[in-house]
Amino acid sequence: MPELLLPFLGVVAILTITPGPDTLLVVRNGLSAGVRGAWLTGLGCCLGISVHATAAVLGLTAILAASATAYTVVKLAGAAYLAYLGVRLLISTIMSGEEPPPE
Repeated sequence: MPELLLPFLGVVAILTITPGPDTLLVVRNGLSAGVRGAWLTGLGCCLGISVHATAAVLGLTAILAASATAYTVVKLAGAAYLAYLGVRLLISTIMSGEEPPPE
């Protein structure tokens, strides 16, 4: 048995049981929007992981790693989408007259 196998398994076990950002997001949305919000957030996280895993299987991850142009296009598209979501949130907050959610 390799000498580093047990320490490796220990680190893997700790990382597996440690909640990540997805878990914290589900808990936050569950507390603010109820059970339905937690379920929808969890499903959204699973969908995102599935899309990423499918892209990796199809070799798109290797293409993005090899092509700086392709990576830049995907990065800019993601930034544009996040900006769109932010602007939409600001507009809906202004229209409803509510204060923005605390960070």
